[in-house]
Amino acid sequence: MKRHLALIVFLGLTQLAVAQLPNVSSKRIETKRAAAGTPSLVGTTGTCKNGDTREIVVKVANVDAASLAKATVTAHEPFKVLSSKVVSGDLHVTLKGENPTGMAAQYAGQVPGPERCDLDVKIPVPGQQNGYNEIYPTTKAEQSDTYLAAQKKQQEQNAKNQAQIAAAQEQMRKAQPAMDAHQHASVGDKWTVHWAGGQTETWSFAGMDDMTHMANFKGPSGDVKIMFAGMYYTIMQGQCAMMAQPDGQGKVSGKTMGGKCTNNGAFTASVE
Repeated sequence: MKRHLALIVFLGLTQLAVAQLPNVSSKRIETKRAAAGTPSLVGTTGTCKNGDTREIVVKVANVDAASLAKATVTAHEPFKVLSSKVVSGDLHVTLKGENPTGMAAQYAGQVPGPERCDLDVKIPVPGQQNGYNEIYPTTKAEQSDTYLAAQKKQQEQNAKNQAQIAAAQEQMRKAQPAMDAHQHASVGDKWTVHWAGGQTETWSFAGMDDMTHMANFKGPSGDVKIMFAGMYYTIMQGQCAMMAQPDGQGKVSGKTMGGKCTNNGAFTASVE
């Protein structure tokens, strides 16, 4: 009887101890995981540069230096990782921006290259053979010296071109009064126009147009603009286009060419 009671007590204590073991183990595992955490990117300092070598610093939280030192770092083209190391708990990555080669090298001065350089950092998980956590640092990429030099040269050329245009415009501005006077003398002060349909009208000079530098005339059917181009006259009356040729002795013959005209067809004119 005593043996039976002792066995019952022993079995009860054993079951109680076994029931408590999984809880103890679970608490230990949870504590270990909480202490390790998951690596997270804090920030990146420094810049990359197209066509040059630079070092950037990646700050990572929740990671030990030993794991960070074993991290695999890769970069997106045209940047290439030359080396990586851990200094004072931060990951220092040396990157080289590759210069274009082949046909692309001919356009290196025209293409600024990527504006950012992106990295993939794989940090191994302690105790796991193939496990790793991954973060994706990124930072600004500066333009290459080749591109900057080409842009500076282009800006200098643009400035030179603008100066030449400004000089030509100034010469034209100074010459314009004489050109207007010559144009005025070529078109005269008064046109007496005889249309083939029998109508007659008079156009009277009213000054030079500042925009087109054509001679303005006033007529019964509206304003008329006339320009003499050496061998013929270009005439505009509202939406009506006309052409005319000098016949000598102050005589002109012409016709309407299209548009909405008050009078249509051929005409002759006396120019005074």
